[in-house]
Amino acid sequence: MNNVQKLEFLLENYKNGTYTTVVTKKKVKTLAAYRHLDIQKKSTYTKARMGINYDNLGNTKERRLNGEAPKENQGLSRNLEWYKFPTILRNKEKETLLVRLYVKIEDIETPEYTIDGTPATKSEVLQYLGKQSSSTPPEMLTLNVNFDSICELC
Repeated sequence: MNNVQKLEFLLENYKNGTYTTVVTKKKVKTLAAYRHLDIQKKSTYTKARMGINYDNLGNTKERRLNGEAPKENQGLSRNLEWYKFPTILRNKEKETLLVRLYVKIEDIETPEYTIDGTPATKSEVLQYLGKQSSSTPPEMLTLNVNFDSICELC
């Protein structure tokens, strides 16, 4: 499925807020000495949601009124713009399309790794990567997933 087909499929088959499973696969950035290795990471996000406009939720409106949240939406980073609000983003600098997903931590399956096509464990892959963050992720993640990395939507 190419990017145009993925975009058409998303916009035709998913209503805003729909739960879906998204499987992505992408090349992992490695330390300079190991750039010759092709390390791939396959991630499966079950119960991912897309097309949510949180500004319309009562909880968001209430938090804005009582000062717990900014008075207005802080917007997107400087390189991003909405291509098809609230589902598809465009990176103006790289000319790529991204899907905005919202995923709970418990709905992310353990990633699968390969090194030059051979299955590998996370501990095997870690030696080739730079410093990893040790911070605790939030309960809900907002992910901007590159269309090129999406290999399955169901």
